[in-house]
Amino acid sequence: MKSIGMKELNYNYKAKLDIFRTIKVVIYSLLFNIYYFSFFVIFQYWKSKKNTLNDLDDIDINLLKIKMIGSNHSRRENLGFILIKKIILKLLFWKRFTTDSSKNNPFKLYKSKYNFNNIPKIINNYQIIFCGDSHVEFFSRINLFYSFKKKVTPISIWLGPKTLVGCSSDIKVQNWLFEIVKGLENKNNKKMLIIFSIGSIDIRTTFGYLLATKSISSEKDFFDIFERSYIALQEGLIEKLKFGNERKIAFLSLPPVSPLKGINIKNCSLKKAIEYQNNSPFSIFGSPEDRAGWTKILNLRLEKISRERGWNFINNDDAYETIQCKNNYIIDENFSFDNTHITEPNFYAKTLKNIILYFENKS
Repeated sequence: MKSIGMKELNYNYKAKLDIFRTIKVVIYSLLFNIYYFSFFVIFQYWKSKKNTLNDLDDIDINLLKIKMIGSNHSRRENLGFILIKKIILKLLFWKRFTTDSSKNNPFKLYKSKYNFNNIPKIINNYQIIFCGDSHVEFFSRINLFYSFKKKVTPISIWLGPKTLVGCSSDIKVQNWLFEIVKGLENKNNKKMLIIFSIGSIDIRTTFGYLLATKSISSEKDFFDIFERSYIALQEGLIEKLKFGNERKIAFLSLPPVSPLKGINIKNCSLKKAIEYQNNSPFSIFGSPEDRAGWTKILNLRLEKISRERGWNFINNDDAYETIQCKNNYIIDENFSFDNTHITEPNFYAKTLKNIILYFENKS
């Protein structure tokens, strides 16, 4: 399948600008930073008493971020500063910044909206929450309008740069997530619809690293490890998060892989693999084609086991196709500002619609 162009996407899905939400989040991000830095000394003292290492460990700070600006990811809280910086640069170097690439615009997704023709009942009853790695920051920047001045506005819980394999066994992260969800629930009258999006770091880094260091002997070994971790995540974390009919939880299929080339696994020695993993802030193992193949296989396995066990697994392939290079499960560079995260608002609009319709059809 050929990659769909930007004009065709806008025509099909009618993504428009949501100026009011953009302004609100920019203002709230500035207010959050003013509040945070005003009490910086107190926070530092408090964190030293609690022996926490960073802001991600702090339940109250993360809850405040999510409630004020919709996400606890550091990218969201910096939106206000980014806007101020862009304004200053434009004033100082106007001619140099008159043409601004849309894919590098940090507010592009936040300005997006999507009109719902038929109103699913689930919209009025549930708050949609994306939970997982850094992709969830972008998933939660879209909103769907379903009637005049009414819209679905998702939020996100960023778990940090966590792998699915790591998250499935990390009790500390799981307990942190339980507290965050509990804190959100106390202030929210709606029920919760939690969508997990996690596993892309496993594909980008963990898989190839284990192969390169000979920690596993074949690709099948990792497929089995990943599937067992997915089962552990479902049984140990997702099942515990459920609370009667108050929370619905699903796992979103793994997104297409980064187009960036990774270190060649076949020509990588044990020493080189360890040095690269330890010293690179953004390690990638394997070619895009290798990682795309792994992603396809794992999505099929996760969907199969979810169907057998009655777990909610949302196959998002029809949305992924709109941002792929041809039909090879690799993100088209035109739809990513950093060759890792998808920054096409129509893709997120379609994904959010798929999630809503999945649960609406189940009910």
